[in-house]
Amino acid sequence: MRALSGEEALSCLLKQSFALILLDVGMPGMDGFETARMIREHPRFERTPIIFVTGVHVTELDVSMQIKMRYACFTEPTINSSGGLFAHARAVGHGRHSGLGIGIGLASARRLAEMHGGTLEARSEGPGKGSEFVLRVPVADAVRTIERGAASADRSLEGVRVAVIDDNQDAADIVGLLIEERGALVRVAYDGASGVAAAQKFKPDVVILDIGLPDMDGYEACTRLRAMFGRDIRVIALTGWGQDRDKQLALDSGFDAHLTKPADPQQLCEIVRVLRRNMTAA
Repeated sequence: MRALSGEEALSCLLKQSFALILLDVGMPGMDGFETARMIREHPRFERTPIIFVTGVHVTELDVSMQIKMRYACFTEPTINSSGGLFAHARAVGHGRHSGLGIGIGLASARRLAEMHGGTLEARSEGPGKGSEFVLRVPVADAVRTIERGAASADRSLEGVRVAVIDDNQDAADIVGLLIEERGALVRVAYDGASGVAAAQKFKPDVVILDIGLPDMDGYEACTRLRAMFGRDIRVIALTGWGQDRDKQLALDSGFDAHLTKPADPQQLCEIVRVLRRNMTAA
């Protein structure tokens, strides 16, 4: 699967797991390092290989981050007709970047793919025109059958009213779709003010709320929701801020649960289900 930005990559990771992740450092918006950090914070991807393929200058700080977070980094891929990107990639540990990298080549990335029974292809029209990497890995038929069956049978959120508020429109739409597929009634908003206004009309049972909103932050939005609905609503923080202090601050601010992006879809849906059930029981 291919993504054109860090935000789009995180959205893809909400939908499925990957055996290998290739990242460009110099992406628009969220750069490769920030994207990789958020990926690493998710338990599902703690051990997934992350490889940077980039032509930008790598600093000593970048390299120390790579080592700490268990990344591999490659720079300045070159191409000729016989070997392609894999045979002629220039590793970080050579040339003008000498001493700054861990000194392995793109061939290692292909080898990782082959170890998973897959292939990794690299294509480029030439220097300065970017590169395309195509990773193919097999998925067991049994796993596909189970996932299809589970998705079609799961209506565990039937009738639950859920509002999703996130300024990342792709992420908000994907979360809304995941919840809706399980039977929920969903409203999506892309900023705090419109989200709070929509909630006032929609009267959701559960709100999935980002913290880093552009107009009012998630803490303020949660406070306003509590003023409207009191404890007749459950609020989940779904955010890239995942340190222990962030989780505690969210709970202290009135949130009922905290999840770090990218959240596991099954875990998110289960939390929505449990919070709604607890409301009914109360």
